[in-house]
Amino acid sequence: MRFRPLTLLLLFPAVLAATGEESPFYKGRMRIPVALATAEGIRLPPARYHLEVKGEAPARRLIFSLNGTVKAEVRESAGQDPALDAAEVPLVGTHLLRSTAVKLAPAKERQHSRTGLARYQEEKHLWDGTMRVYLSPKDGVVYFIFQERRKKRHWSRSNFRLQRTPSP
Repeated sequence: MRFRPLTLLLLFPAVLAATGEESPFYKGRMRIPVALATAEGIRLPPARYHLEVKGEAPARRLIFSLNGTVKAEVRESAGQDPALDAAEVPLVGTHLLRSTAVKLAPAKERQHSRTGLARYQEEKHLWDGTMRVYLSPKDGVVYFIFQERRKKRHWSRSNFRLQRTPSP
């Protein structure tokens, strides 16, 4: 009888998983100016995509959605890719990906300035998840590099590899 609280604590994560609660993930929007292809051959034309990074390292997934439809899902590259060092051409600027664990204020509150400053000056962004995209000009490989801030100024890093293709 004395071990019952301990048993309940051990079962708590299983109960959460059974209720269907999803762990937090990162999401954002990005305009991709070139056509891409995944390792499975799924083609992604140039467009403004909704990106999601789900899972924990080393099994993260990068999901590309367009108009509410998932177009492609790319698994994190295993290990360090030596070709990543040759990817020195930034394809797009650094993008902030927002964690779903951080709740946004209602839209009505976000539209009005409290201090008289512009909204971008007043907002405080938590740069806990960033996405950078680099092109390797020699072999046409495009790397999506996701960085997540951990405790005590440590960062985890995940690389996603796609291939640049000619535009249709």
